[in-house]
Amino acid sequence: MTEMSEEQQGRSAQLLERARELALKYGLASRGKPRLTSVLKLLGSEVCERKIEHELKTGMKEEGRRFDSIYRERSSFATSLIIDHIKRRLTEEGFSVVIRTEERSELNIGVFDVTIRVGDPCLICRNGKEKVRLEVKASMGMQLEQIQRYLFDPSPLILVRVIPGHVMLLERKELEGFVDFVLKAVLSKADRLKDEKPFVVPGPHCLDCGDASCPFNYGRRTMNEGLITMSDTEFNEDMRLFFANLPLVAERTAELVLQEIKGE
Repeated sequence: MTEMSEEQQGRSAQLLERARELALKYGLASRGKPRLTSVLKLLGSEVCERKIEHELKTGMKEEGRRFDSIYRERSSFATSLIIDHIKRRLTEEGFSVVIRTEERSELNIGVFDVTIRVGDPCLICRNGKEKVRLEVKASMGMQLEQIQRYLFDPSPLILVRVIPGHVMLLERKELEGFVDFVLKAVLSKADRLKDEKPFVVPGPHCLDCGDASCPFNYGRRTMNEGLITMSDTEFNEDMRLFFANLPLVAERTAELVLQEIKGE
């Protein structure tokens, strides 16, 4: 696993602390814990800091769009099957494997060689040490902000896109310049928000901003788009590709996991 430089470790720690401070300042918590992921996602996805500040003040409410449940169901289904295949391949190689949920497990994981923690992303550990992470995308779309955020962690990331049949290993050591660049930018943004001195950046994003007091506000767009789903043609093509590609990407993913698990 690639080690972070002391400078990057310091920036990562600062960024997490800023996200915690912003969450606490605006009362953003879930189950008694600051919503760090939500704050980091907002910092990384929005360019206008006044819009970010408004979202923080109003509790980061979700837009009123409704998505066909097939998107979520397909992602969960693909992730489960790929993890099952990884577990089978690891077992065939002589490893003892346990799968646990993201939140907690009552199992004594110390007696297993490999632990797979299901979540976003999934974490795969050997003898308690994180070896590789896994993110499965079952639709054509992919949020680059999410991948960017995952790169803050030094362990390799296997990115799987089932529909186009893409499987790749992203290693931190190959992207140090990008990660350093992003950490500096997002930390500077968080610092300005903490000091209540946000940059105002007008642009197309003003169309769906809810800050009515902003001079660049164009009037909030009504998010009443009905159910967002696929046409019959899109559904037919997507599902055929999904079922055809899933076994292929599962095997390629398992090979990459074995490579990382066996590596020192």
